[in-house]
Amino acid sequence: MSGRKVIYYRDNMPGRNIKVGLSLGILLLLAMLAAAGVYYLNKTYLPLKIRTGLIKSLEQGLHYNVDIGNAGFSLVKGIVINDIVVYDRIKDEENTVLRIKRSSFHLLYLPLLKDRRVIIPALNIYSPELKIKYSKDGSLNLAPLFYPKENATGNKTLPIIYKINLLKGNLIFSDERER
Repeated sequence: MSGRKVIYYRDNMPGRNIKVGLSLGILLLLAMLAAAGVYYLNKTYLPLKIRTGLIKSLEQGLHYNVDIGNAGFSLVKGIVINDIVVYDRIKDEENTVLRIKRSSFHLLYLPLLKDRRVIIPALNIYSPELKIKYSKDGSLNLAPLFYPKENATGNKTLPIIYKINLLKGNLIFSDERER
């Protein structure tokens, strides 16, 4: 019997092309779902939900008006918040207490999902500008920060921040009191 033997090598085994195609298809589908999730975060969830919630909680905690330009998500930078302005009554240069060009941070997702705790390993604040001013009547513009805090009705936990990085910041101090 001089029959030919068929030897299957790894590259031409039956069913191998189907498995490779199926694996690539699943990976492509997962990549598309991740891209859609990031798009949803940037266009809907972060600008609407997180931005308004952050403004409300900052205003209650700081006793100042707060305005945030926009919020977004980046795979490299994490959550990015642009143009944060903390001001007293009117949003102008004289009443502005703090201006932050950009802030970014990552979250630890396991404690967030498991225990509903927000843990931020590092908060990066780019180009902060803090204005401290004594008025003619001798009052300090940062005095509302030291007002007693109102008791919150809900059981809200504060975020845990391990490190704060301030990059290229300015501190402007002015004294208008008479001597």
